[in-house]
Amino acid sequence: DASGPALASYYEQHMALVDGVAYGWTAQGDPRELRAGVRQVGVGKDSWYVLLDDGTLQRWTTLDGAPTTLMRGVRSFAAGQSGWFGIDTAGVLWYGTLWVKGLAHRGQYGDGKLAATTTFVATARDAVAVKAHTGHAIHLRRDGVVMGTGGNRYGPLGTHGLGDKADAWGPVFDQAVAIATG
Repeated sequence: DASGPALASYYEQHMALVDGVAYGWTAQGDPRELRAGVRQVGVGKDSWYVLLDDGTLQRWTTLDGAPTTLMRGVRSFAAGQSGWFGIDTAGVLWYGTLWVKGLAHRGQYGDGKLAATTTFVATARDAVAVKAHTGHAIHLRRDGVVMGTGGNRYGPLGTHGLGDKADAWGPVFDQAVAIATG
């Protein structure tokens, strides 16, 4: 996952959040102020992301350009090479719908499909946290079960889908209170 509350990096692209102000830069440049009123930052392949205090998720594809609004009502998100995942607020604090968009060539959507989509797809419910990395994703359900999908060549999803890919969400382990991958 290349997203975090205060710091995010993806190869040569970086972001930092300082006192609610998001800064973005590449290895060749100095940090630039992108936006104030931010609570989380993230980076992915050729993109810089911010989650605003009001729940709006925005993306820059160039540090010189204007941001694009991707989704409103977002609680948290994760970004990486394949795109981004977001959890909406859906009216209940402990309840979330996981929305995905981007590549799906290794089953990252968890719905059995292996093709990218240009529209958002609701892929899981009861998600309270989500993390993603190159080719795979995990989410924490509110019951403490960690679910995984996508590329599993080196075993980041444990025995679930061990091999090249798992194209459906499956349990990795349970009794978790937080998640991370990378």
